[in-house]
Amino acid sequence: MPASPVFLQPLREGALLALELKETHLARVALEQLKEIEREWPSTHSRGARAHVEGALLDDPAEAGALIREAVGLWVTLLYC
Repeated sequence: MPASPVFLQPLREGALLALELKETHLARVALEQLKEIEREWPSTHSRGARAHVEGALLDDPAEAGALIREAVGLWVTLLYC
């Protein structure tokens, strides 16, 4: 699948579903695609989607929490700016 911002939401949701199903490899594949989208089309939306999935993949709760808070902050910026 080519990298395109149109896939941000499906990739984020798919990665989180993969994690719920203990399919970490699939979540990492989605993360790599999100990173590629973020590089090609940087925005608060692409950064937030990447940070959310990256945080969910981390084992360290402190690091994971920091990335998830970053994602929430980016989404709030996206919604109110």
